Amino acid sequence: MRQLEICQGELTLVMDTQGPRKGPTLLFLHAGGETRSVWNPLFSRLRPKHWQLIAPDLRGHGESTGASEYLFDDYVNDAFQVIRHLTGRPLVVVGNAIGGLVALMLAQRYPKMIDGLVLLNAPTRLGMAAAERERSNMLEALRQQAALFPQLNPEKAATQLVEDIMSDPQRLARAARSVCVPTLFMHASNSQVVGDEELLALRQDIPHVEVEQVKAGQMMVQDNPQAIANAIARFVPELIPEIIH
Repeated sequence: MRQLEICQGELTLVMDTQGPRKGPTLLFLHAGGETRSVWNPLFSRLRPKHWQLIAPDLRGHGESTGASEYLFDDYVNDAFQVIRHLTGRPLVVVGNAIGGLVALMLAQRYPKMIDGLVLLNAPTRLGMAAAERERSNMLEALRQQAALFPQLNPEKAATQLVEDIMSDPQRLARAARSVCVPTLFMHASNSQVVGDEELLALRQDIPHVEVEQVKAGQMMVQDNPQAIANAIARFVPELIPEIIH
């Protein structure tokens, strides 16, 4: 595994990569309050010979620097910069929670660059109660990170991001309805974010979506990385012969 940095203005994004540079790529975007290390168990299970795996720390998280703004569009643009600098084709974006919402926006804005989506606990319609839980969870996790990374601003990062998303809650559904690439949606069996109502809306917004339930709680990547790795391997057939059980 290699560590790379991308610098753009005041911001430095730090990421882990594995596999050949510029090859077919899986880009992993973590949830709010997490860091890129959450994907390590998947990296150790998915070891493709010809695919590149990339996992950045989002702005204001982990070793990536803090910033003056934490608007939703900023996160989307950061992910685009990673794609522009590092990825080859085909490109499949794997996003957990807020990382999944960023993935949706990428597919809407750059449809010719994205070849597949894997969304984890990332509903296409986010209600106020779910948004407040996301903000609270993100704030608590970022406060813990701030002990290691004092440049971070947990309150501003969590509050500004979630408030900006909810300033136009329909933008997620609009983005989802534009998605035409193969899409896999995974949700935790014990989820406070994704229920029957959210799954119905998801199927209305992305009719061709594949849905899979994972036996896990809210921290689904940590709770059941093997199930997620297996699902990604089925979704991206080229990985099937090379998955480690």
